[in-house]
Amino acid sequence: MLPPYTSPCSNSTAFADVSYRYAYFQTIEAAGTDWDLAAPANDIFLQRRYLGLLENYPPLGMRFGYLVFYAGQAPVGVALCQIKYFKADENINTAEHQTKDPCFFTGLAKWLKRRVAGKMAADILICGSMLLTGEHGHWFDYTRISWEKAAVLLEEALDTVVRQAEQAGERMPVILLKDLSPEQRRQSRYFIQNGFVEFEIQPNMILPLPFRDFEEYLAAMTTKYRTRVKRAFKKAEGIQKKALTLAEIHQELPRIYALYKDIANNAGFNMVDLNEHYLPALKRDMPDVFQLFAYYLDGQLVAFYSTIRNNNELEAHFFGI
Repeated sequence: MLPPYTSPCSNSTAFADVSYRYAYFQTIEAAGTDWDLAAPANDIFLQRRYLGLLENYPPLGMRFGYLVFYAGQAPVGVALCQIKYFKADENINTAEHQTKDPCFFTGLAKWLKRRVAGKMAADILICGSMLLTGEHGHWFDYTRISWEKAAVLLEEALDTVVRQAEQAGERMPVILLKDLSPEQRRQSRYFIQNGFVEFEIQPNMILPLPFRDFEEYLAAMTTKYRTRVKRAFKKAEGIQKKALTLAEIHQELPRIYALYKDIANNAGFNMVDLNEHYLPALKRDMPDVFQLFAYYLDGQLVAFYSTIRNNNELEAHFFGI
């Protein structure tokens, strides 16, 4: 384990007449109000409320770190670190999943197969979240710090975390900077120029919903797809959909977790072994934004999916079938 440290990990880099620095914390509570001041208000996945829950119910073998960046004394940016033990022969399924446009996980699996010789077993430092897609790894207030300065600081900070780990006797040969959008090309080029290797994945599936109800959504479809939807609903006759309460989630938890594991175990690449109590904790601690929907056939739970309302977006979360 890394030794606890905050200020010993703080470095300063001077740009013009402003001094920039960063501090590393091993718990989100230790990062405290400085994290709150710097984290984006419109992204629940970078707020203490969610990160504290994830820290209490972490995926198997995952631990966390939190970087806060300062301009002078003012917090101006944050970065989420996830440290995950990676073992090639366990995390990569030997069956090849041929896809023209890989998702993040298959893309990472192929990159690791190409770049990592033998059966690597070591910790990976991930700047970002392995539980999510999209840019939920780091954020800077670019009205108070330029993107160039932010990129330099982020690289320095991640390198410092790795050096601290090596001094503590840990092996951490890979830094993964996860989910930079095409709009972040300048940052991507900076990291590539400084030794990072880029691999591309499918973009997020984002569906604008300017419809008042589902019937209006159906009406906006072409005849071909509207017919397919109606055929699917006809085939689903007899299946009941239900939003589960916290008590019902606890009651169905063994089945929910088994359905989730059935999906995870058949993935071509999997670095997240979800904590069994993570979904109930979301319903208990974040009931205003989290929902879990179950599908029943003849009284038996046969599928579920979950969502998190992130400001004005509805994020698809874990599911099982």
